[in-house]
Amino acid sequence: MNSIQRCEIERRRWRALVRTLQVASLLGALTLFTALPVHGYSWYSGASVGSNGIVYGWGVTDVTSHTMHHQAYVTTTLTSPKGRKDGPVYGNAQNSVRVDVALGFDPSDLGTYLVESTNQGYCYACNCWIVNSGSGASVTIGHSDRWYKFDHYDEITDFCVWYPITPCSTACQANLIVDMPPCPTKGGKQNYLESYYYWWGSSKTCLMDVPQQRADNPGTCSN
Repeated sequence: MNSIQRCEIERRRWRALVRTLQVASLLGALTLFTALPVHGYSWYSGASVGSNGIVYGWGVTDVTSHTMHHQAYVTTTLTSPKGRKDGPVYGNAQNSVRVDVALGFDPSDLGTYLVESTNQGYCYACNCWIVNSGSGASVTIGHSDRWYKFDHYDEITDFCVWYPITPCSTACQANLIVDMPPCPTKGGKQNYLESYYYWWGSSKTCLMDVPQQRADNPGTCSN
């Protein structure tokens, strides 16, 4: 009888020890979990246009970690409306990487330029991909065709003065244009002036203009 009681006591002690170890393990795991920092990974593409009309694009992958070894990868391509390309350009680095692409200005290649990227991030702690995605961006280059009518000759400045035809509200429109004589005769030939301007983006930021051309009759204003 005493031996049976001793066995029962030992079993109870063993169960209590096991429960204690389980609780300690759980608390340790929770402590480790809450101690790990929360990481905000990001991946994206971008596009812009320089004042000289060059189109720039980029791709970024950021999987920065201060506790684990992460490797970032990105592959980016820039494509014009007519199919000119820069890329694919590939890059990789620990934690974060960026690659850049660009295409020169071509007045015959107007429209929407596309940036496309493949973004990946690898974690060596879990031997797994923590980011495996893609991103994109775009930017548009266009033109404004503006028409002006000869108004008068300014003797003080020695300029021919032209005002925009109404209605002729277009991107990058100037309130007036002046150029060098000889000025046209009012009501005669060459009384109209065409001004051609390039712009980019949804807000139609002005880029550059081309030499103005005089004409006998006005054309159509356009954006």
